[in-house]
Amino acid sequence: MNEHTKLIHKRNQLMAKLLWLFLLFSVVTNIFVDPAILVVILPAGFISCFFATMLVRKQWLIEKTPYLVVTIIYGFFITLTIYEPLFINFIYIWFALILSSIYQDYKPIFLAGFYTLSFTNFSYSFYFEEIFPFMDREDISYISLFAVFVTIFLIYATRFNDKLKNELEREKRETEQLLVNSDKLATVGQLAAGVAHEIRNPLSVISGYIQLLKEDHKELQHVDIIDKELTRMNLIISEFLDISKPNSMQLETKDLNLIVQQVVTLLNAEAHFKNVAIEIKQPNNAIDIECEENQIKQVLINLVKNGIEAMPNGGVVTIELLEEENEAKIRIFDEGTGIPEEQLATLGKPFYTTKESGTGLGLMVSLKIIENHRGKMLFSSVVGKGTIVEVILPQKNVSEGKA
Repeated sequence: MNEHTKLIHKRNQLMAKLLWLFLLFSVVTNIFVDPAILVVILPAGFISCFFATMLVRKQWLIEKTPYLVVTIIYGFFITLTIYEPLFINFIYIWFALILSSIYQDYKPIFLAGFYTLSFTNFSYSFYFEEIFPFMDREDISYISLFAVFVTIFLIYATRFNDKLKNELEREKRETEQLLVNSDKLATVGQLAAGVAHEIRNPLSVISGYIQLLKEDHKELQHVDIIDKELTRMNLIISEFLDISKPNSMQLETKDLNLIVQQVVTLLNAEAHFKNVAIEIKQPNNAIDIECEENQIKQVLINLVKNGIEAMPNGGVVTIELLEEENEAKIRIFDEGTGIPEEQLATLGKPFYTTKESGTGLGLMVSLKIIENHRGKMLFSSVVGKGTIVEVILPQKNVSEGKA
């Protein structure tokens, strides 16, 4: 029995208890008011309550029981109407409709409302004088409208309650997921600390030997690039160690055009190996921004590599630089498989990735870096056509730069 069925069963039990309580109340009341009617109330009421109780206790047709119980209530009242119409009045007509609200389900309420309107019209046609002796026939229209109003109100209240319950459950799931991710992040942080320290040791040795090579072989033009990238790797490791801590950035004025060109130079070999071409569209003038150069490089490398990896059969990654209203914009287009719309909102969350062997930390760190630079990152994608990532950074004020 699932949770939904268990909830219905509990409400069935409550309904059965209410029916027995109502029968007891009716018997006690009519002992003093109209003892003659007990001849019908006792057997009809006992049979109705007994049948409802057996449905509940034996758990027969649990999900159908609400409809059967509502039908049993109206069957009981119709029996009383046939025997003594005066006993039934417009108050009891809504009794089952009101009781059906305990299920918090619009279907039993709708059925009870249908029965109420049908019973009202039946009484109007065949037992008007007996059931409504002090009313005009025109008043029946108001009674019918009231039945419709009560039905709609109870259905609306039920649907609104369901909506609130679903929102609370969704918020609860999101909170639980955040707690799980926080635990994962703490564990990965501890693991990363050990791994990063181990990586730093060979990096230090390599860096030392690079310095010796620079002194002994002045003609090696690529040694400076290797040395610079080793330094950048060391900084990335430091940021990985402090992934959950705010970074103290040393901002400098840099030309975004040059940063992009350096990133493309670094990734051209990998792109060529995977049959991917990288194209740059940039203005002739410099685009100056206040940034931590290595961090912006790290972001662009992550995004361009994502574009390359999204095209297993090759293609073109286009990097476009724009200036709009004191903002520098970098748009990175790929011709890959694209990302479904429902997954776009989850990009950048810890441990969420569209790659089989990814961790999701690269994009999360990139988003944090752009946020620290007072910028933002936007994603759009069409499945089968590709993805566009737009990085927006505040541009350095021209007059400020001259000052």
